[in-house]
Amino acid sequence: EIYTLSLHDALPIYVEGAEREIFNQCADDDLRRMRALAVEWHHPIPELQRLGERLQSIGFNTNIVILPGNIRYLKALRG
Repeated sequence: EIYTLSLHDALPIYVEGAEREIFNQCADDDLRRMRALAVEWHHPIPELQRLGERLQSIGFNTNIVILPGNIRYLKALRG
């Protein structure tokens, strides 16, 4: 069982490869309880783009950053 969430200001996610599973199991209603997300992504870029689109569809502004060395981040701010 996942803990009951209230409104949270920020949720950084650095889980070394488990982020796909976390987002696949996280309901949109739970994500809406967050104001900001910062995600380090260890999976293919198209999946990160789909996550960005999902977050946009529920009210987040998103920014995907790809740094040298193929380091991938998604920043999302609801508002």
